[in-house]
Amino acid sequence: MKKQITLVVGLVLIVFFIFFGRQLFQEGNPLPYLIGMVKIEAGDHSVVQVKNKPISYLMKGKDYFTFIEEMKKKGWTFNQQMGSAFLFEKKEQGIAFLSKTYSGKYVIMEQKKKK
Repeated sequence: MKKQITLVVGLVLIVFFIFFGRQLFQEGNPLPYLIGMVKIEAGDHSVVQVKNKPISYLMKGKDYFTFIEEMKKKGWTFNQQMGSAFLFEKKEQGIAFLSKTYSGKYVIMEQKKKK
């Protein structure tokens, strides 16, 4: 009986990773993103910082206004949007965040380095 349960669980995991593995691991380690999803779904946050290098935020859907407001709280002023890039300014500094869809339901805003 124990062998059958182990076999069934193993098969379910294999099928899960065949269908969802690419999507789940598209950004490397999925753990920070899964924790961010839990925080968002629990209703505690609408935008969650999930990585430090590069700085990345996770939000549900394409609620870019909420992301802009979050950046405003950190002292950044929204300058403009160019395609998927959002440009912010603070004093003499400028930063850009690129948006990309994650697992169909969330958006990652990832800071891009200056060149």
